[in-house]
Amino acid sequence: MQKYRFLSIVIIFLLEFTTGTCQKKMSEYVSDEHAGFNASFEISKNNFPVNWLLYTPSTVPNSSFTLQLSPDATDGKQSLLFDVKACEETGGWRSPGIAKELPVKPGQKVKIKLQIKNAGCKYRIQLHPVNVKDKSKGIDIVQTESHDWKMVTHDITIPDQMNLLRFEFNVLSAGKCWIDDVRIDIK
Repeated sequence: MQKYRFLSIVIIFLLEFTTGTCQKKMSEYVSDEHAGFNASFEISKNNFPVNWLLYTPSTVPNSSFTLQLSPDATDGKQSLLFDVKACEETGGWRSPGIAKELPVKPGQKVKIKLQIKNAGCKYRIQLHPVNVKDKSKGIDIVQTESHDWKMVTHDITIPDQMNLLRFEFNVLSAGKCWIDDVRIDIK
């Protein structure tokens, strides 16, 4: 009887230990209810812009990069700089980047504007209407050319049964990429 009790305790301990330590965060999020959308990354805590989902060096597997605030900006005093030495080209939480989800209603018109400066990387901008079960076809832009600050704009109409809009920006290869002044207007 003692042997089974001991084995039960060992099994419970191993289950608790492995499930508790094998879970890895897919992103980091620092909240500040007074910062609003924080489009130009002006408000930060612990060197991270607040109110953004961030795919950071501690959450992105198989990567080597820094995520930092930079004085090279188009709006305000700072932009967000991804200095990437190596990363997967997968996108999403498996590549350096940022994301934000906003509530929307079917039929609403959305305009996105953002500024990007690229020095040698491949990057992706995605804007997709989603709900709990599905993702609708949206905007998926992949760029590889280097350029100075460039404004990117796109429009999208929210289809039926979608209640969230997911914006995601990822760096997909080595190089440096700055992002600033992200505006998402919903009407």
